[in-house]
Parts: sequence; C-alpha cells; structure tokens
Amino acid sequence: MTTWRRVVGDTNDTLVLQVLADGNPVDLTAVSAIEAHVALNGASAATLTAAVTTAATGIVTVTLGSWITTAAPGSWALEVQMTSAGVPHSWPEGTPDTIEVRAALG
Repeated sequence: MTTWRRVVGDTNDTLVLQVLADGNPVDLTAVSAIEAHVALNGASAATLTAAVTTAATGIVTVTLGSWITTAAPGSWALEVQMTSAGVPHSWPEGTPDTIEVRAALG
C-alpha cells in the first residue's frame, strides 16, 4: 500500500504510480480504458482522470484535477480501474492506496 500526502487547494497535481502483481510490473499495453476513484470513509467515490504513461512497465498517471481543490481533509482511499481485453480490473487488489489530505496552513 502506498500513501501520498497532499494539501487542499493545490492545483495541477498528479500522482505517478506503478501497477505491480507479486512485486513485478504489469504490462498495460492492452488497457483500453482507465480511471481512478477516491473515497473518504466509504462515501460515494469521486472519479479522477488516469492515463497509462509507460505501458510496458505499468506506469500510470492520476490527475487530481479539481477534486483536490475542494477535498475534505482526511484519509482518502484510492483505486485504479482499468479494462483490458474487455475485462475490468481494479488495482490494488487488496487494501486501497491512500491520499492523506490536509488543510492549507495559510
């Protein structure tokens, strides 16, 4: 599980992650659709834009976009959903990654 730390109000922010299975990079060449979801305390999830940036080594970029400008402080669960050969896959398969969001100090 990976944890990112972000501040409410930041703009043009992205996360770069690597999709792994058993510790090895997953080839994402066949991915036809991809998006990310974040949710706070089991509430309805917000959808974020995601893109495969280096398919052979499983590198994905998630754009936080306008979500981070108004996100409530707290520990947000993050998952990526992708479709490959018509089959949906969620990553990570176990415990979601997290984005720890705090309020700006000034």
